[in-house]
Amino acid sequence: MKTNYFIILITLSFLASCQGTHKKDEMMIELKKIPQTNYTKIACPFEIDMDTITIDKINVELPIKNIGKKDLTNLYIKTTCDCTALEDYPKTLKPNEQTKVKISIDIDEKGYFSKTVVVSGSFNPLVRAVRIMGYKK
Repeated sequence: MKTNYFIILITLSFLASCQGTHKKDEMMIELKKIPQTNYTKIACPFEIDMDTITIDKINVELPIKNIGKKDLTNLYIKTTCDCTALEDYPKTLKPNEQTKVKISIDIDEKGYFSKTVVVSGSFNPLVRAVRIMGYKK
């Protein structure tokens, strides 16, 4: 009986993970349709260190700047955790235009934490992972 529950649990988690993968695949297919001659460059940190915190919810601003000569289009920002929320952000940035994406993160457990936000768009190499980390006292 325990084996049946285990098999059902594994099957459900596999199906749930496939749905998220399908959306990610669609996004990458759309991004790969953009000719490389239309790619631009961005300035965006790879890590944001929050140092030591004592609160349960943190607010972070993720700066993204188009430092290339072409428009940054198809800007997608995704979280990898239900504890992380994004405010609305522009989907296009002109050359030298900058935005600061507001991110809220719930930190329930004490100790070290690390959350990832994925930025993608018409820049090379199409995807950048940004790690937000720190320590909760």
